Amino acid sequence: MVLTELQNQLNQIKNTKNAIAYLSTLNKNLDLFSKNLQFYPVELLKEVFDEAWEENNKLFILNFLNYLDIRGGKGERRVSKRWLIF
Repeated sequence: MVLTELQNQLNQIKNTKNAIAYLSTLNKNLDLFSKNLQFYPVELLKEVFDEAWEENNKLFILNFLNYLDIRGGKGERRVSKRWLIF
């Protein structure tokens, strides 16, 4: 309980209008799905992919297919190719 509360407090920031905003959803696969990874450095991509894979590998594969899909998904070929390399 104390650890969860500490995580929530560290995840919060104040925006320009002094309202609370969150840095992360605390779910690595959801964060991966919602980010625009096109311009991330390769080292950071590997870290993000590894964390999401460790959390839930089936959901990670669904994220990969979404990034690869050019019609219904994000269609980012560069990111998809990086995933295949790792």
